[in-house]
Amino acid sequence: MGEPEFTNPKLVINEIFTEINERILRRYFSAYSKIKHVVVYFSKAIAFVTFVDPSKAQNSLQQQQHIILG
Repeated sequence: MGEPEFTNPKLVINEIFTEINERILRRYFSAYSKIKHVVVYFSKAIAFVTFVDPSKAQNSLQQQQHIILG
């Protein structure tokens, strides 16, 4: 049998800075695929990025570290 299908389209982004907003995250992660939804919670320094295609979320995880505005 092959690898199990990745079904979760949502990524959790930890330790975000206040300079990072929904527009910046959408632009950054849209390089991997179409983005359905982005939510940023500055009070908790966390964001959620939801892809339209769950397999594309998995593809974005292949990169070990993402540096946004670095």
